[in-house]
Amino acid sequence: MEETLQHETTTQCLGLPPTGPGNQHTDGTQANHALAFKLDHLGEADQPLAYDYVGFGSFELALYDNRLKWRGFDYGFFDKIVSQVEPNVSKVADDVYFLSWNTPGGTDNVVVNFDQDTVHAHLWSGPSSVDDYSDFDQIHGQILCEPSKECPFPEGAPTGSFGMAYHFIANSWKYDLPSLTEFQPPLVQSHTDGLAELTGKPLQYKGDSGAVTLQINDQETLVSIDRAAAESFHTHVTKIADGIYFISWLDEPISGDHIVFNKNAMQVFDHVTSEAVRGEQILAATCFGPAEDCS
Repeated sequence: MEETLQHETTTQCLGLPPTGPGNQHTDGTQANHALAFKLDHLGEADQPLAYDYVGFGSFELALYDNRLKWRGFDYGFFDKIVSQVEPNVSKVADDVYFLSWNTPGGTDNVVVNFDQDTVHAHLWSGPSSVDDYSDFDQIHGQILCEPSKECPFPEGAPTGSFGMAYHFIANSWKYDLPSLTEFQPPLVQSHTDGLAELTGKPLQYKGDSGAVTLQINDQETLVSIDRAAAESFHTHVTKIADGIYFISWLDEPISGDHIVFNKNAMQVFDHVTSEAVRGEQILAATCFGPAEDCS
Protein backbone atom coordinates (compact mmCIF):
# COMPACT_ATOMS: atom_id res chain seq x y z
CA MET A 1 0.00 0.00 0.00
CA GLU A 2 2.82 2.39 0.87
CA GLU A 3 4.52 1.70 -2.45
CA THR A 4 1.25 2.40 -4.27
CA LEU A 5 0.80 5.70 -2.46
CA GLN A 6 4.34 6.72 -3.20
CA HIS A 7 3.99 5.87 -6.87
CA GLU A 8 0.70 7.69 -7.23
CA THR A 9 1.71 10.81 -5.36
CA THR A 10 5.32 11.24 -6.38
CA THR A 11 6.08 13.28 -9.46
CA GLN A 12 8.19 11.42 -11.97
CA CYS A 13 9.94 12.80 -14.99
CA LEU A 14 10.05 10.57 -18.03
CA GLY A 15 12.56 7.73 -17.86
CA LEU A 16 13.18 4.03 -17.98
CA PRO A 17 12.39 1.74 -15.01
CA PRO A 18 14.81 1.92 -12.09
CA THR A 19 17.98 -0.15 -12.36
CA GLY A 20 21.37 -0.07 -10.73
CA PRO A 21 23.14 3.29 -10.47
CA GLY A 22 26.52 4.15 -11.86
CA ASN A 23 28.36 6.14 -14.48
CA GLN A 24 29.06 4.28 -17.71
CA HIS A 25 30.95 5.52 -20.74
CA THR A 26 30.31 4.29 -24.26
CA ASP A 27 33.10 1.70 -23.98
CA GLY A 28 31.12 -0.01 -21.21
CA THR A 29 33.62 0.67 -18.42
CA GLN A 30 32.45 1.98 -15.09
CA ALA A 31 33.57 5.49 -14.24
CA ASN A 32 33.20 5.79 -10.47
CA HIS A 33 34.80 9.22 -10.30
CA ALA A 34 33.63 11.61 -7.60
CA LEU A 35 31.07 14.22 -8.51
CA ALA A 36 33.57 16.82 -7.38
CA PHE A 37 35.66 15.92 -10.42
CA LYS A 38 32.68 16.32 -12.76
CA LEU A 39 31.04 19.33 -11.20
CA ASP A 40 33.53 22.14 -10.78
CA HIS A 41 31.56 23.74 -7.94
CA LEU A 42 28.75 21.27 -7.18
CA GLY A 43 30.62 18.43 -5.54
CA GLU A 44 30.97 19.58 -1.94
CA ALA A 45 28.53 19.11 0.93
CA ASP A 46 29.06 22.75 1.94
CA GLN A 47 28.19 23.99 -1.57
CA PRO A 48 24.42 23.35 -1.84
CA LEU A 49 22.13 25.13 -4.28
CA ALA A 50 18.45 25.99 -4.51
CA TYR A 51 15.99 26.55 -7.33
CA ASP A 52 12.30 27.23 -7.82
CA TYR A 53 9.96 25.81 -10.48
CA VAL A 54 7.21 28.26 -11.42
CA GLY A 55 3.95 27.13 -9.78
CA PHE A 56 5.45 23.79 -8.76
CA GLY A 57 7.74 24.32 -5.79
CA SER A 58 11.20 25.20 -4.47
CA PHE A 59 14.04 22.78 -3.78
CA GLU A 60 17.31 22.75 -1.85
CA LEU A 61 19.94 20.33 -3.19
CA ALA A 62 23.37 19.15 -2.14
CA LEU A 63 25.71 16.89 -4.12
CA TYR A 64 28.38 15.07 -2.14
CA ASP A 65 29.92 11.59 -1.75
CA ASN A 66 28.28 10.56 -5.05
CA ARG A 67 24.87 11.28 -3.55
CA LEU A 68 22.27 13.94 -4.15
CA LYS A 69 20.05 15.05 -1.29
CA TRP A 70 17.07 17.31 -1.93
CA ARG A 71 14.36 18.93 0.18
CA GLY A 72 11.23 20.74 -0.94
CA PHE A 73 10.61 24.03 0.87
CA ASP A 74 8.62 27.25 0.94
CA TYR A 75 5.57 26.02 -1.02
CA GLY A 76 4.48 23.51 -3.63
CA PHE A 77 3.80 19.81 -3.93
CA PHE A 78 7.04 18.72 -2.22
CA ASP A 79 7.28 21.16 0.68
CA LYS A 80 8.99 19.43 3.66
CA ILE A 81 9.68 16.24 1.67
CA VAL A 82 13.31 15.04 1.79
CA SER A 83 14.95 12.46 -0.45
CA GLN A 84 18.45 11.09 -1.06
CA VAL A 85 19.35 9.50 -4.39
CA GLU A 86 22.34 8.34 -6.44
CA PRO A 87 22.56 10.70 -9.42
CA ASN A 88 24.13 10.77 -12.83
CA VAL A 89 25.61 14.15 -13.70
CA SER A 90 27.06 15.46 -16.96
CA LYS A 91 28.81 18.73 -17.57
CA VAL A 92 27.32 19.68 -20.96
CA ALA A 93 29.15 23.00 -21.29
CA ASP A 94 30.54 25.70 -19.04
CA ASP A 95 27.85 26.37 -16.40
CA VAL A 96 25.38 23.88 -17.96
CA TYR A 97 24.73 20.53 -16.24
CA PHE A 98 22.44 17.59 -16.93
CA LEU A 99 21.32 15.74 -13.77
CA SER A 100 19.15 12.64 -13.46
CA TRP A 101 18.29 10.07 -10.82
CA ASN A 102 15.94 7.16 -10.25
CA THR A 103 12.44 7.60 -8.83
CA PRO A 104 10.04 4.79 -7.83
CA GLY A 105 8.55 4.76 -11.34
CA GLY A 106 11.18 6.22 -13.64
CA THR A 107 13.78 8.99 -13.54
CA ASP A 108 13.95 12.70 -12.80
CA ASN A 109 15.76 14.66 -15.51
CA VAL A 110 16.89 18.23 -14.88
CA VAL A 111 19.10 20.69 -16.77
CA VAL A 112 20.53 23.73 -14.95
CA ASN A 113 22.19 26.73 -16.57
CA PHE A 114 24.12 28.75 -14.00
CA ASP A 115 25.07 31.39 -16.56
CA GLN A 116 21.39 32.29 -17.08
CA ASP A 117 20.23 31.12 -13.61
CA THR A 118 17.59 28.81 -15.14
CA VAL A 119 16.42 25.27 -14.47
CA HIS A 120 14.29 23.02 -16.70
CA ALA A 121 12.70 19.59 -16.26
CA HIS A 122 10.52 17.42 -18.48
CA LEU A 123 7.86 15.94 -16.26
CA TRP A 124 5.65 12.88 -16.28
CA SER A 125 2.88 13.42 -13.73
CA GLY A 126 0.14 10.93 -14.54
CA PRO A 127 -1.10 8.23 -16.88
CA SER A 128 0.67 9.49 -20.00
CA SER A 129 1.17 7.11 -22.89
CA VAL A 130 1.86 7.14 -26.58
CA ASP A 131 -1.88 7.80 -27.06
CA ASP A 132 -2.54 10.15 -24.13
CA TYR A 133 0.22 12.61 -23.33
CA SER A 134 -1.84 15.18 -21.43
CA ASP A 135 0.32 14.66 -18.32
CA PHE A 136 3.65 14.93 -20.13
CA ASP A 137 4.79 18.44 -19.18
CA GLN A 138 7.83 20.67 -19.21
CA ILE A 139 8.47 22.88 -16.20
CA HIS A 140 10.91 25.71 -15.73
CA GLY A 141 12.23 27.99 -13.06
CA GLN A 142 15.03 30.08 -11.65
CA ILE A 143 18.16 29.35 -9.63
CA LEU A 144 17.57 30.91 -6.21
CA CYS A 145 21.04 30.29 -4.84
CA GLU A 146 24.07 29.16 -6.84
CA PRO A 147 26.35 26.58 -5.19
CA SER A 148 27.93 28.25 -2.18
CA LYS A 149 28.27 27.99 1.58
CA GLU A 150 25.57 30.64 1.87
CA CYS A 151 22.92 28.33 0.37
CA PRO A 152 20.81 26.35 2.87
CA PHE A 153 21.63 22.67 3.20
CA PRO A 154 18.65 20.27 2.75
CA GLU A 155 18.32 19.21 6.37
CA GLY A 156 16.31 16.27 7.65
CA ALA A 157 16.09 12.51 7.24
CA PRO A 158 14.73 11.13 3.95
CA THR A 159 10.94 10.98 3.98
CA GLY A 160 9.38 7.52 3.92
CA SER A 161 6.61 6.55 1.54
CA PHE A 162 3.85 7.15 4.12
CA GLY A 163 5.25 10.54 5.10
CA MET A 164 5.66 11.49 1.45
CA ALA A 165 2.02 10.65 0.74
CA TYR A 166 0.91 12.61 3.82
CA HIS A 167 2.93 15.74 2.94
CA PHE A 168 1.89 15.57 -0.68
CA ILE A 169 -1.82 15.55 0.18
CA ALA A 170 -1.37 18.14 2.95
CA ASN A 171 0.56 20.46 0.64
CA SER A 172 -2.10 20.21 -2.04
CA TRP A 173 -4.68 21.42 0.49
CA LYS A 174 -2.42 23.97 2.18
CA TYR A 175 -1.36 25.70 -1.03
CA ASP A 176 -4.59 25.12 -2.95
CA LEU A 177 -2.79 23.18 -5.68
CA PRO A 178 -4.42 21.22 -8.49
CA SER A 179 -3.69 17.55 -8.80
CA LEU A 180 -0.54 16.75 -10.73
CA THR A 181 -2.67 15.36 -13.54
CA GLU A 182 -4.39 18.79 -13.77
CA PHE A 183 -1.25 20.89 -13.26
CA GLN A 184 -0.67 23.11 -16.31
CA PRO A 185 2.79 24.69 -16.27
CA PRO A 186 3.22 27.82 -18.37
CA LEU A 187 5.21 27.66 -21.58
CA VAL A 188 8.13 30.04 -22.01
CA GLN A 189 10.15 31.30 -24.94
CA SER A 190 12.84 28.64 -24.47
CA HIS A 191 10.25 25.95 -25.25
CA THR A 192 9.02 27.52 -28.47
CA ASP A 193 12.57 28.46 -29.50
CA GLY A 194 13.75 24.89 -29.00
CA LEU A 195 11.04 23.47 -31.26
CA ALA A 196 11.52 26.15 -33.88
CA GLU A 197 15.29 25.71 -34.07
CA LEU A 198 15.25 21.89 -34.28
CA THR A 199 12.15 21.24 -36.39
CA GLY A 200 13.05 19.71 -39.75
CA LYS A 201 16.75 19.23 -38.89
CA PRO A 202 17.70 15.58 -38.35
CA LEU A 203 20.14 14.74 -35.57
CA GLN A 204 22.22 11.60 -35.98
CA TYR A 205 24.42 9.96 -33.38
CA LYS A 206 25.81 6.53 -32.57
CA GLY A 207 24.16 5.07 -29.49
CA ASP A 208 24.60 1.72 -27.80
CA SER A 209 21.50 0.48 -29.65
CA GLY A 210 22.85 1.50 -33.05
CA ALA A 211 22.86 4.55 -35.30
CA VAL A 212 20.10 6.86 -34.06
CA THR A 213 18.34 9.42 -36.25
CA LEU A 214 16.02 11.94 -34.56
CA GLN A 215 13.90 14.45 -36.39
CA ILE A 216 11.73 16.97 -34.58
CA ASN A 217 8.54 17.90 -36.40
CA ASP A 218 6.73 20.42 -34.22
CA GLN A 219 5.21 18.36 -31.35
CA GLU A 220 6.53 14.96 -32.46
CA THR A 221 9.89 13.24 -32.60
CA LEU A 222 10.59 10.72 -35.36
CA VAL A 223 13.06 8.09 -34.14
CA SER A 224 14.88 5.62 -36.37
CA ILE A 225 17.52 3.07 -35.32
CA ASP A 226 19.95 1.79 -37.97
CA ARG A 227 17.81 3.32 -40.75
CA ALA A 228 14.74 1.29 -39.81
CA ALA A 229 11.29 2.80 -40.35
CA ALA A 230 10.91 5.81 -38.08
CA GLU A 231 8.47 5.75 -35.17
CA SER A 232 6.65 8.89 -34.07
CA PHE A 233 6.44 10.05 -30.43
CA HIS A 234 5.19 13.15 -28.66
CA THR A 235 8.10 15.35 -27.71
CA HIS A 236 9.29 18.27 -25.61
CA VAL A 237 12.25 20.41 -26.60
CA THR A 238 13.77 23.17 -24.47
CA LYS A 239 16.50 25.54 -25.59
CA ILE A 240 18.90 25.71 -22.65
CA ALA A 241 21.45 28.08 -24.22
CA ASP A 242 22.70 28.94 -27.69
CA GLY A 243 23.28 25.59 -29.38
CA ILE A 244 22.22 23.48 -26.37
CA TYR A 245 18.88 21.63 -26.35
CA PHE A 246 17.07 19.37 -23.88
CA ILE A 247 14.98 16.77 -25.78
CA SER A 248 12.53 14.21 -24.38
CA TRP A 249 10.10 11.94 -26.16
CA LEU A 250 7.34 9.70 -24.86
CA ASP A 251 7.71 6.20 -26.28
CA GLU A 252 5.76 4.16 -23.72
CA PRO A 253 3.73 4.66 -20.51
CA ILE A 254 5.78 6.10 -17.59
CA SER A 255 8.86 5.80 -19.78
CA GLY A 256 10.61 7.75 -22.40
CA ASP A 257 13.99 9.01 -23.47
CA HIS A 258 15.90 12.13 -22.50
CA ILE A 259 19.00 13.58 -24.05
CA VAL A 260 20.84 16.88 -24.04
CA PHE A 261 22.34 17.90 -27.39
CA ASN A 262 25.28 20.30 -27.50
CA LYS A 263 25.39 21.44 -31.13
CA ASN A 264 28.50 23.54 -30.47
CA ALA A 265 30.53 20.47 -29.47
CA MET A 266 28.46 17.99 -31.55
CA GLN A 267 27.88 15.84 -28.47
CA VAL A 268 24.81 14.03 -27.14
CA PHE A 269 24.44 13.28 -23.41
CA ASP A 270 22.26 10.33 -22.36
CA HIS A 271 21.87 8.77 -18.90
CA VAL A 272 20.07 5.50 -19.68
CA THR A 273 21.29 2.79 -22.06
CA SER A 274 19.07 0.81 -24.40
CA GLU A 275 19.18 -2.05 -21.84
CA ALA A 276 17.76 0.26 -19.15
CA VAL A 277 21.12 0.52 -17.35
CA ARG A 278 21.68 3.82 -15.56
CA GLY A 279 24.91 5.43 -16.65
CA GLU A 280 26.39 8.44 -18.35
CA GLN A 281 26.94 8.22 -22.10
CA ILE A 282 28.68 10.97 -24.04
CA LEU A 283 28.00 10.27 -27.70
CA ALA A 284 29.38 11.87 -30.84
CA ALA A 285 26.79 13.53 -33.06
CA THR A 286 27.62 12.58 -36.64
CA CYS A 287 25.21 14.93 -38.41
CA PHE A 288 22.85 17.79 -37.69
CA GLY A 289 21.22 20.04 -40.23
CA PRO A 290 19.09 19.97 -43.35
CA ALA A 291 17.55 16.59 -44.18
CA GLU A 292 19.46 16.34 -47.45
CA ASP A 293 22.76 16.59 -45.56
CA CYS A 294 21.89 13.78 -43.12
CA SER A 295 20.46 11.20 -45.51
